[in-house]
Amino acid sequence: MSTASMIKANEMPAPDTLVDYGVGGVMCAMLHYVETDTPFVGIIREHGYEAKFETFGDAEPEDHPLFTEFENGENIVDRWRPEPPAGWQLGGVYDTEDGPCALFIRQIQP
Repeated sequence: MSTASMIKANEMPAPDTLVDYGVGGVMCAMLHYVETDTPFVGIIREHGYEAKFETFGDAEPEDHPLFTEFENGENIVDRWRPEPPAGWQLGGVYDTEDGPCALFIRQIQP
């Protein structure tokens, strides 16, 4: 194995670090290698977090600046950055069959 592709353990991003894939969506580092359509709530829990999901259509009012584009079927994932609920942080924004979806995460409290 070539050491050119290796990084040191202290250079690993925290599991909740957002990764920008350059195609609009962002996702937390703990889900970087998860395949599309894989239920990832278990992976999130294994990292000590809990998850909450919200779709654009359910989360935003009809007067939201992106709502008309969403209603017309345009991809708005690259521009929608929802505000997390109190105590949560943004864990990802990605496209689904139901439109853009936000993943919010927070550490599981003991």
